[in-house]
Amino acid sequence: MVKKVIKSIEELRRIRAEVDGLDEEYVKTGRGHESEYTVEYADYICDLVSTNALSLKSLQLKYDIPSSVALFKWMHVYPDFANKYEKAKVLQAKIMFDKISEVTEQLKSYEDKEGIERADPGLVAMCKLKATEYRRLASQLEPKKYSEHRHLEETTSALHDEIVAQRRKLDALSKRDY
Repeated sequence: MVKKVIKSIEELRRIRAEVDGLDEEYVKTGRGHESEYTVEYADYICDLVSTNALSLKSLQLKYDIPSSVALFKWMHVYPDFANKYEKAKVLQAKIMFDKISEVTEQLKSYEDKEGIERADPGLVAMCKLKATEYRRLASQLEPKKYSEHRHLEETTSALHDEIVAQRRKLDALSKRDY
């Protein structure tokens, strides 16, 4: 393996642009391309986000949308875009959660020589990893709905109510008239 000495930041950006498929603007500035904000373009971007389980970087490469820096600037300058983008991310969380069932449907079983139903361990591990990742992403995008902490809080609250009820019952049984 031949190691190449990188002598400038531009050379490093050019190599990264080749590997990640970034445009020439990235090589010059270190950021993706800038674009003018229009309501129609912002709606288009929000539609892409809300209908795909892809990351923002993947969407940028696939659909040639502006850089993350430009989008975050837009969110800061245009509150309407920030609200639409937030709603799009909530919808994206639903898509990611739905992807979990798609991933588990990919798991196919077979019967071995003795007639026992089995599954390919590598495929099981891959499906488990994908499902876990989709769940993690969905819980980050919509924590109130998809987070495991929500279930823990509900369980804790139910247990607390049950403990309080049991304590009252025991207090009533152990109450003495003096």
